[in-house]
Amino acid sequence: MRFPITVKPFTGQWDVAAWAGALLILMMFVLLLPLVPTPGIRWEIPMADNLPGVAEPLLPVAVDGENRFYFRNQLMDATTLLNQLRQEVRQYDSPPALVVHADRRTSYETLVRLSEVAQQAGLNRMVLAIQPRPGKSPHPSRPVGGLSVP
Repeated sequence: MRFPITVKPFTGQWDVAAWAGALLILMMFVLLLPLVPTPGIRWEIPMADNLPGVAEPLLPVAVDGENRFYFRNQLMDATTLLNQLRQEVRQYDSPPALVVHADRRTSYETLVRLSEVAQQAGLNRMVLAIQPRPGKSPHPSRPVGGLSVP
């Protein structure tokens, strides 16, 4: 049994008002998107090129522009951070490297305090994380670029 074909291709004039309305809504979304706040904390990590990577296990710690410490996505003070780092160091055969994701506005004093906390926790190496400059591709065999702080 054959059914009659009831669908006919569109042969009329294009409705300009419908297309203009759709494009206007699309433009509103594109223009208003930057005004929507992004959840979390904005990090401005410094940029550099051709720095060595790290081969040992990594423990990431973040320091924001207000000199606050974050470990495992939790805000904590120096004493709590010390206890958490000690617990983490016990899980490794050799001490891992502490990777510090510091905002550009982080004070030097805070980085020195963090290095003291790392030494008390039993960490031997602290690396300052950087991001590659735009247009430069990071070396594939280097997992993290950074400045080594003994």
